[in-house]
Amino acid sequence: MIRKFIKGEEIDNVKVYIKDKIWEIIWNCIFEYNKDTIKNNVKEGIEILSKRLGKEIKISYMRAYETIKLLHIFYDIKYLTKRRNETNNITKKYKDIIQRMKYLNKNIEDTETLTLIQIGILNAIKPIQNEMTTQVTINIIQKLANEINENICQSLIILSHLCRHARMFNKSKDYCNIAIKINQRENKEIITSTIIYQIGIEKCMSEYQQSHCIEVLSDLKVLYDEMNKKSKINKMIGYDCVIKKLALKIAIMSEENNGNYEEILGWYKKALSEKDEDEMKNKMFQQNKLKMKVYYFYAHFLETVNQIDINDSNLILEILMKYMFSLKYGFKYLYYIIPKIISLSNSIDTNGKKIMKDFVRYYPEYLWYPFLTLIISKLEEPNFSKTFLSLILTKVLVKYPEQVSWRLASSIFSRNEKRVTIIKKIIEKANTLNNTVQIIFNELIQFGDAFNLLAKDNDLEPGIHKFTSKRQQKYSILLNENWSHLIIPTQKALTINIPESHLQNNYSPFEISLPKIKCIENSFRILNSLQKPKKITILSKDKSEPYYFLCKGKDDIRKDNFVQELFGALNHLFETSHYSQQYNLKIQTYTALPMSEETGLIEWASNTIPMKSLIVESRTKDIITYHKLVAKEGNQRKRVDLYKKYILNSSYTLPPQFYSNFNHSFPIPHHQIKARENYSKSMAVMSMVGSIIGLGDRHLENILLNTKDGNIVHIDFDMLFWKGEILPVPETVPFRLTTNMIDCFGPQAENGLFLDMCTVVLKTLRHNQSVIISLTDSMLQNPFIDWANNESSASQIPEKPIPRFKRILSGIDKLGRVVSERSQAEQLINDAKSVDNLGSMFQGWLPYI
Repeated sequence: MIRKFIKGEEIDNVKVYIKDKIWEIIWNCIFEYNKDTIKNNVKEGIEILSKRLGKEIKISYMRAYETIKLLHIFYDIKYLTKRRNETNNITKKYKDIIQRMKYLNKNIEDTETLTLIQIGILNAIKPIQNEMTTQVTINIIQKLANEINENICQSLIILSHLCRHARMFNKSKDYCNIAIKINQRENKEIITSTIIYQIGIEKCMSEYQQSHCIEVLSDLKVLYDEMNKKSKINKMIGYDCVIKKLALKIAIMSEENNGNYEEILGWYKKALSEKDEDEMKNKMFQQNKLKMKVYYFYAHFLETVNQIDINDSNLILEILMKYMFSLKYGFKYLYYIIPKIISLSNSIDTNGKKIMKDFVRYYPEYLWYPFLTLIISKLEEPNFSKTFLSLILTKVLVKYPEQVSWRLASSIFSRNEKRVTIIKKIIEKANTLNNTVQIIFNELIQFGDAFNLLAKDNDLEPGIHKFTSKRQQKYSILLNENWSHLIIPTQKALTINIPESHLQNNYSPFEISLPKIKCIENSFRILNSLQKPKKITILSKDKSEPYYFLCKGKDDIRKDNFVQELFGALNHLFETSHYSQQYNLKIQTYTALPMSEETGLIEWASNTIPMKSLIVESRTKDIITYHKLVAKEGNQRKRVDLYKKYILNSSYTLPPQFYSNFNHSFPIPHHQIKARENYSKSMAVMSMVGSIIGLGDRHLENILLNTKDGNIVHIDFDMLFWKGEILPVPETVPFRLTTNMIDCFGPQAENGLFLDMCTVVLKTLRHNQSVIISLTDSMLQNPFIDWANNESSASQIPEKPIPRFKRILSGIDKLGRVVSERSQAEQLINDAKSVDNLGSMFQGWLPYI
């Protein structure tokens, strides 16, 4: 309807069919616009919605959200129609509204609705000439009408762009065509800047992404030549920026289509100005998305096409510098760039290292913090103390000693004397710049010595123990209230918040007031498992709630730490990618701190319960029966046949019970609906991520349910990179998707929200595959982690992970075909549900539950 209105086509009066009073008022505001009644219409609408919101917010956020969306519409109408005859006011108001929309839900339907309403209002308030209009007034009216039309076209470009990213290509091109018709309807060029070219570029991009037609590249080059010629004649504002954006698009598309190296290099250079060529002298940080993208893609092109010869120090330095320049203008590509810089740090010559050292001094410390594990992995490389990585580590320690001290604990208590010596020198240097550094480390060493003794103590029996007993007096220091500088190392306390681009120097990426350790509670519990981990309670100085941690010994926690850091990077992608940011997808992470090569501190996942407790306890008899039957069958084929009989035969069928037990945790109906949604989303995220990193051993004790919000939490990440495939009884499913796991998905089972979210996750991961591969490759090169676990022949990695990552993230299936994200998700789901695959699984994995 609004599209017809914008095009100037006749509109049927559908007001008689509108049942909601609110939409009748919106109709009056747009299609029967009257400047004398608009104020009262808006006031009435806001009053109705405010009363409705007060009732709905008590019942359900989702219902309230729809009302909030309608309130946005009325405030837009009120804002755009107020003092509308001020020519300079319209564009300012329009930009304010566009800026505010960035903070709304990125759902395409919501954004489209709001933007179309804005376009309708802009169209409705255009001034109309009449017989009494003077020539002076005509000029004012024409100027205002041109400005409004330009803003309408800008909105249509935004809608086209959103639809293109949502792969709604026909609708994307439709919005471009509407903008073109508006221009034609005015019978002259209303576009006084670059919008007519932006429309052409957007339409070409939609056509290219839909059909991958190479001819589109030629059309874009023609547009570039036209704009370049026009900009030299008219010197119009905005041309330079649009021309550079177009040059970048042509460079990237030429690269995708295997264009000529020199020509592609030329297009990247056209995307930069002459001033940009001397970035070394420019130490200023600013937000500039275009420059951020140009430098990133330019460096990535040089890196990819040259396959990085580690002996070509000059080329590597050029690549690293361009990546650094990209970070000056924004941090979108941070999780690709920093691991790449760290991995190539030792491949540049002495002069290059000096240049990098001089340059990184100007970069904010919070940029490097998420990658401390990668930097620490380089400690034993030659002359580490003289490299820019040593400078970075010192800078970050000086700035954030409370957090960084915990991250360095494993090096402080390492058996490797060289590592300990290097870290102590860094601490001494940092202490000269911040005298609290040594105080914090003194406390950490006292705490860590007692902690590591406790972690390695394997003589105690499972159960409750006290530190004050005679046998445990060697740990009594943990009861002392001497820890005035040590923060409690929760995931929340150690996780950094990185802005989109560099902000003021005093920006604080951590919470200002973090709870400090008061002491360890006297009683602790030893769990009944092989390594006898201890559950300890840390009390805080602010007397808030207790914090629970698992104290583990004779176990390498560095793998868990790696996975948690990878999940943190993936959460950043889910939050920032246009494919996923509207769905609030997230992996629930927790602290996994290595305290030495064989001890670690793991944050206890609060409000969680193992899936085994929710599903298995009522099925003990059935499990024993099945295990007895399996024990008689040594042949794998017979085990599969037995599984089919046991699961599919009506006399043996085990109806899933998880949904019933799930509901007990969420007795309030709307809480239950939200919890089921969270369950489906978190299952989708971990299923797809797990299949990509080859995560195995997903038995029911390694999957927890958060009884507060319904999210799934995974623990124990030793079985990575498809190691499960070479166990004595190989794992044959990509993730756990048994009948009980499906039970909470709703009436559409695995084909509803779960499948949709699996598709979204794969789109996000495939679109950002270079980030994932760069980060994972850097982690795999960590010399301090034994990924293959050579002590056990059953735990070797079956093949090099990176080539397999690339195949999966490229969407290549078992037959070598490139499939869509949805098809890939469906294939993985079918593999996880396959009766043949489940029947081959180890019986202790409980594949029938």
